[in-house]
Amino acid sequence: MQNLLVGGLVFLTAVSVQSAECGPDGVPAAVDELLERTGNYTATTYPCYYRGETPEASCVACGSHSNVSCPTNLSYIADCDAETNMNCQPGHASYPACLSECAAFCAIAPPASPSPPLPPSLPLSLPVPASIVLGLKPVNSLADIQLELQAQLLHGSPLYLELPGALYTLEGQELSLQGTNLTLVGSGPDGATLDAQNLSRVVRVVGSGHLRLQNIHLRNGLTANGGGGGLRLESSSTAILENCTIASCAATFGGGASIANGATLVVTDSDVSFCTATQNGGGLHAENSILALTNSAVTGCVATRANLARGGGCYAENSCTLTFTNSAVTSCVAAGRIIGAGGGLCVRFSSTLTLTHSTVTSCNVTASLWAGGAGLYAVDSCTLTVTSSAMTSCVAAADNAIGGGFNAVNSCILTLTSCTVASCVAAGETFSYGGGLYADDACILTLTNCEMTGCVATASTLAKGAGLFGADSCTFTLIDSAVTSCVARGDERVDGAGVYAEYDCILALANSAVTSCVATGGTWTAAGGGVLLYIRCTLTLTNSAVISCVATSPDAEGGGFVTIGFCIITLTNSVVSSCSCVATGGSSARGGGFHLQSSSTLTLINSVLTSCVATEGSEGALTEAGGLYLESGEVKFTNGSSVRNCTATVGKTLVIKAGTITYVFPTLAGYWLPQVECRVYRESCPTGTPAAEEQCRAQRDACSQLPDDIDGSAPSGCAPSAAVQPCPWKSDESLLLKPIYLVPNEPLNEDLPFACVPGYVGSPSQLEQRSPFCAGPCPGGAFCPTDATTTPIVCPAGSFCPLGTSVPRSCPSATFS
Repeated sequence: MQNLLVGGLVFLTAVSVQSAECGPDGVPAAVDELLERTGNYTATTYPCYYRGETPEASCVACGSHSNVSCPTNLSYIADCDAETNMNCQPGHASYPACLSECAAFCAIAPPASPSPPLPPSLPLSLPVPASIVLGLKPVNSLADIQLELQAQLLHGSPLYLELPGALYTLEGQELSLQGTNLTLVGSGPDGATLDAQNLSRVVRVVGSGHLRLQNIHLRNGLTANGGGGGLRLESSSTAILENCTIASCAATFGGGASIANGATLVVTDSDVSFCTATQNGGGLHAENSILALTNSAVTGCVATRANLARGGGCYAENSCTLTFTNSAVTSCVAAGRIIGAGGGLCVRFSSTLTLTHSTVTSCNVTASLWAGGAGLYAVDSCTLTVTSSAMTSCVAAADNAIGGGFNAVNSCILTLTSCTVASCVAAGETFSYGGGLYADDACILTLTNCEMTGCVATASTLAKGAGLFGADSCTFTLIDSAVTSCVARGDERVDGAGVYAEYDCILALANSAVTSCVATGGTWTAAGGGVLLYIRCTLTLTNSAVISCVATSPDAEGGGFVTIGFCIITLTNSVVSSCSCVATGGSSARGGGFHLQSSSTLTLINSVLTSCVATEGSEGALTEAGGLYLESGEVKFTNGSSVRNCTATVGKTLVIKAGTITYVFPTLAGYWLPQVECRVYRESCPTGTPAAEEQCRAQRDACSQLPDDIDGSAPSGCAPSAAVQPCPWKSDESLLLKPIYLVPNEPLNEDLPFACVPGYVGSPSQLEQRSPFCAGPCPGGAFCPTDATTTPIVCPAGSFCPLGTSVPRSCPSATFS
């Protein structure tokens, strides 16, 4: 065998050992002549011809065009590539020895063993076609291609064929490659079309075969009981499609194409359209394989099945690697009679999906019982990386609908960067969760510079998380991102229009916002227009905002936030503004900004709750706590946090039903609160010996600074702590010895903290924030005109300002200043 380099392509052709004559450089003379005739000969094209005792033991050593080396063990290596220790490159240190040894073998090689007989239909010798010089050999029919493939099984040379632009019907016989290597190019602007007429699959590649299609169109393929109506790859085979289409094909799985068992499919500038599968993968199906699409589209494909349908556009499982770049999945559907998953894409079992500059648009998943992930469904330890991409207008519709855009379950990792999720819908009859994104069971989600907008969760009974929904120990991180204009709508109960999380989830927002989200319920309760946390969830907001979110229903709770069951929220340098809960039908609205229930904890650090409202949508409704409604739990304000300009019928600023609200000094400059030092109240010293009583009284001050031991007992020498305490040090020992204000357990209508009165100067020092007179009267010659004045204003000409002036006084007649 020998390699020929023509037009940058390496060809393997048969050479008779018996008739070979060596040229001056060790190359058989016949090869020299062919290379000179084609204009490809140079002195170093084939510097040595290393030949063994049989044709199979012969190898053309590679020259200056390649880094391939010469084997010294005389074993046949088709590509002259492996098991080498002698490099035949000119200039290499081993080149002279290699050249000499090759030439010697050329001169003394014994006759070769007889070649095996060839099929009668093929010539006994395979001449080098003249078209090889041009790089492609013309063929005129599918029969010609089949003959070339049969011949390749004998001579082993890659095939480079050109098929004239026309329609070719397969007449029930698929084009099959078994361990062979074929490049097929369709000529003309429209290329060539292979039509299986719904009688067979179009193309099948097995046995580590290699297929390259250029400008070839596969259509009307059908596999009634198997995979890949248009194209099937198996057993580590590879296919490359360039400027191709797969259309109107059908199969049990992978209507357009199916790849399995370590196969690789690379699709560039191509389309898969209007293909169907009766199980999974209407367009594409992959199992333990690699699939890559670039500048390509999957359109109008459908997976439909009586019980369970998955992956309308593409389905992948068992450690697949999928890459979509500058590509689109559009108008694909997974339609199961009972269950449907992944209208656009479905990935399972440790698969990896990367979307870059790509879109998933107008994909749907439908079923009677359960439908999830209209855009993308991922389950069981999959990893999804989505960059500069968009998912829009996808819909999950069933009795129970979950994840209008994304649905990730069971330890999946999802990373979105510079992405948009828009106008996706979960539409359920009984319940709907996660209009934009649903994650469950220890998934990890990170959004950076992303926007989730206009997503909807709607149901007749229960709707949750129109933007984001997380459950069961999921972790959500939003950085420089926004959830905006999402709507959760239910006829009965609605929770968390912007973000909903339940059961041990952890959420963190940094430089992010939840804005203009609405939870609206028809007959029962709407809770958490912005965010709702349920059972042991933790939320941290840093430099973030929740703005203009609304909960509206007959019984409305928490326009901004609702927490239920031992949840923890911490706001740092953040804002909750213009949120509202609206009571319709004459019931109640509680907590325009926050509604905290069931032993939840809220901490505000240098943050503000402002302009929130609890209001009635019709007369007769009870409205409480425009800012914060504490049903049960603890709230702590620190580092100048405040509640301002909120409105409600009862408790414009806040209402405490049970629990404590503690303000830790300092406040903002210009504000004040009554101030005490947080200490431990202990019971009276027990009656005993005079010495013991005296010791107890002597240690009383020291004991007031010490918390109880971990088992609840008093420190040594101290009396037990009293039942009523001046501050919640038992839950937060860091409060001990700090100046605090414990908000009374009654509705508060004034802003918190209180503003210093006009005529007095505010101060940043906590020592000057104990009374409405703050740091003292406004100095003479200046005036302090408003609440919370921190910088006195110089008295204007024609006026005078004695100590404590709030309004300058005009100078009397005949005087001046």
